Amino acid sequence: MSKTNPDRRPQLSTAEARAVDALLASLAQARTERDTGSTLRLTSHESALPPDHAPKAAKVAQLFSLIGQCPVDDPPADLTRRTLERIADDRRRRWFAEQAQALAAPRVGMSWREIAAVAAILVLGFSLLFPMVGRLREDARRVACAGNLQTAGMAIGRYAADNQDSMPRLPITAGQPWWNVGQQTGKGQPVQSNSAHTYLLVRQGYVSPDALNCPDNLNAGRGLTRDMHDWRNASEVGFSTQNQYGEPIKLSRIPGNNLSLMADKNPLFGGQVRPGAPMHFHRSLSTDTPSNFHRGKGQNILMLQGGVLWSAKPILPSGDNIWLANGVDRYTGTETPASTTDTFLVP
Repeated sequence: MSKTNPDRRPQLSTAEARAVDALLASLAQARTERDTGSTLRLTSHESALPPDHAPKAAKVAQLFSLIGQCPVDDPPADLTRRTLERIADDRRRRWFAEQAQALAAPRVGMSWREIAAVAAILVLGFSLLFPMVGRLREDARRVACAGNLQTAGMAIGRYAADNQDSMPRLPITAGQPWWNVGQQTGKGQPVQSNSAHTYLLVRQGYVSPDALNCPDNLNAGRGLTRDMHDWRNASEVGFSTQNQYGEPIKLSRIPGNNLSLMADKNPLFGGQVRPGAPMHFHRSLSTDTPSNFHRGKGQNILMLQGGVLWSAKPILPSGDNIWLANGVDRYTGTETPASTTDTFLVP
């Protein structure tokens, strides 16, 4: 029976202490006999045990004698490393799980610093997006312009097939001006604008007025009808056409693709202040100035064979300037192409 000392810690009685000492001595002797191959037997120490402790000591000694009888392989050399790696991997898994849970949790609010960061990202995104959207719109208008020119080219081809291979052409008088856009004349009277020749395609139903215009022309005519004689003024005209005040052109007789029939508006002639009033030649502009359409980056050019060429300068591959008549420096509105292969697009 154990006793309790004054400071309340339990202590073994004298008999129990003797029993524990005898048991430990018996176990030590049992380990020695196991190592030497001897048979386990009770020792003199067990005789010192109380009668009720001796059987228990013998059973414990037998159990301890089983230790070491089952072979155990030596642990692998990398056991420590693999154990540490498993521990580290488990820590990473728990960290990722905690981060995912934190991100999935609803946010109550944002700090001013986070709001400022988001605003900065949005501003940067818009600054990169707006130029891209502008370029896409610009490209779309240029493609639409080229499509209108191709439609106009097919209309000219159909007109030529019905009119002895000629371009649209009204009665003219030598020396008559070609830049009085909107000048109305009586039936059968000579016209005074090259655009009236082109409008003949509308009057005879070969094409709609909308197809004879560039989408970049902000002054495009509205409400144009087939019973009209011409565009109302020069600003409504979207495309400049080959000057028809010279020698009549037979399209099939022009070799190769040496002539342009139509293009974005010629920027060298302008200044018309009222319908029918004459324009003037902009002497201050360089003769290779591109059209005012397409932000001044170039112009679409309809070639004789129906293809549309985009060019930054108004110069054909042959070297011909599409804005000017060959050999002419001063313009009074009565100039004509030097030959049937001399491109001179007006107004």
